[in-house]
Amino acid sequence: MGMQMNKDWGLEAACREAPKKVFYPGRSGSYHRAAATAWKDFCWTCPVWNECFEASADEEWGIWAGLTYDQRVRYQGNPKAARASAMERHLQLKEAA
Repeated sequence: MGMQMNKDWGLEAACREAPKKVFYPGRSGSYHRAAATAWKDFCWTCPVWNECFEASADEEWGIWAGLTYDQRVRYQGNPKAARASAMERHLQLKEAA
């Protein structure tokens, strides 16, 4: 089943010291905007992005690997497409701003 996951991958994550609210915007926040912000600020350069994406498979809440839950479900098992989707969403929201 894919790569062996390092249990401590979170210690190497680019977001390891980020406030949780970045990844859990709450009911009033926009999950798509939060995902794009997380991608821009942390995820696109993260050395353990693949581990985060793989670990997010069963997570229904929050932003993981710069992706919303719907995006993670859509691209489950296809990390290359997931990364492309995250980058595309970021660029779309940047142009709209």
